[in-house]
Amino acid sequence: IRIKHLLNHSAGLIRDSYVCNYWNSNDHFPKEAELLNELRATPLIFAPGSQFKYSNLGYALLGIVLERASSLSLAKLFEERVFNKPSARDKY
Repeated sequence: IRIKHLLNHSAGLIRDSYVCNYWNSNDHFPKEAELLNELRATPLIFAPGSQFKYSNLGYALLGIVLERASSLSLAKLFEERVFNKPSARDKY
């Protein structure tokens, strides 16, 4: 799976978790280790790049990639590099 597959929902991942629908429940959102364990145990539903299927799991994985690449939490990364940019502040 490549980053472009995660970005355009063509990674072959299911939409949500088999264990819990974190996005539509009051359950805690999984920690990185929980999410990675679940992703390892979840088979792909198609070869990466061959089809489109919206995937919350894919975007959660993309968040982990961003955190590791930047050495910042996702919240801090967005705060510093997206929301506090002069161009972002001036738009609204």
